[in-house]
Amino acid sequence: MTNLTRLDPFREMMTLRNTMDQLVNDTFRSMNGWQAPQETLAVPLEIAETPAAFVVTAAVPGIEPGALDITLNDNLLTIRGEFQPPQAQENVRYHLSEQPYGKFSRTITLPIAVQTDQIAANYHHGLVTITLPKAEGAKPKRIVVRSNGQKTLEGQAA
Repeated sequence: MTNLTRLDPFREMMTLRNTMDQLVNDTFRSMNGWQAPQETLAVPLEIAETPAAFVVTAAVPGIEPGALDITLNDNLLTIRGEFQPPQAQENVRYHLSEQPYGKFSRTITLPIAVQTDQIAANYHHGLVTITLPKAEGAKPKRIVVRSNGQKTLEGQAA
C-alpha cells in the first residue's frame, strides 16, 4: 500500500526562515556582548611523517608555551589550551573581531607506537611542533630477498 503525503510548500520555507532567524539572533547577540553558546575551538594542525618520527605542528598564536597541555595516552595525542580575549579598555568599540577566543582541544590518533620517553615539543612564533619518534618495532626495515638460494635482491622498505 502506498502512502500519499500532501504537498506543503511552506514547510521548507519555514525551515529556511527558522535558520535565518537563528543566524540573525546569533549575530546580534555577539555584537551586543551577549554570551554565545560555549563551543570548543579547533586549532589548525599539520601532521607529517618521516621514516623516524611523526611531526605535529599546531598554530597557537598568543598562547604562552606553559599554558599548553599536551598529553599522549594510548597513541592518542591531545593538545589543549585557551585563547584569552584582550583586556577590556575604556572608550574602545570593536567593529570587527575575527580572532577566536575560548578553550580548544585537538586529539589525533597515531597509527603506530612511539617512543614516549623521547617526545619533544618546541614553541616558536606561535607554532608548537611536537616530534614523536617511532618505536623501534614500527620503523621500516630493509628485507633481503633470495631467489633459489643464489642471487640476492634487496627489497624496498615501505
